Amino acid sequence: MLNAEARVMSVDELLAGDYRPHTEFFLRPLDDSKVFTGRALRFSECEQLFRDLEASPAMPEPLVLVVAEVQAIDAEWRLFMVDAKVVGGSMYRPSADRALPGELIQFAERAGQNWTPAPVFVMDVARVSRSWKIVECNCFNGSRFYDADATAIVNAVSIFQAERW
Repeated sequence: MLNAEARVMSVDELLAGDYRPHTEFFLRPLDDSKVFTGRALRFSECEQLFRDLEASPAMPEPLVLVVAEVQAIDAEWRLFMVDAKVVGGSMYRPSADRALPGELIQFAERAGQNWTPAPVFVMDVARVSRSWKIVECNCFNGSRFYDADATAIVNAVSIFQAERW
């Protein structure tokens, strides 16, 4: 996992930390509320972010954070997984590209042999210092296709579902 060394803490715990203003973190909400998008921020920017969020009706009380070291990500891919196999995907950062490196597919399918959240899901993978890291896994029906072949992916999911029922 990309942020395996992350810490979980409250907003108050983060703000009470002994950090220099320019110290950079990757922050995201622990839950799936999406009250803010995970991002890299300097410690000096955190207070303003949390002040802005206080007015949000979606703001959970208390807001619990995942705080991690900023990673130098070369690129990110979204992979659509069916029964632990990659059925499609695309790079989405730094650009859209449908080509999937063979090593990436092997990595994702090996990971899928160890654990999957569901038979059909989406896995986001980053390349960091020439190694593969799982960023997150998401539900299929709420994930953007980016440049992936949506028709091929939906067909693979449909065949899988038809064979199960």
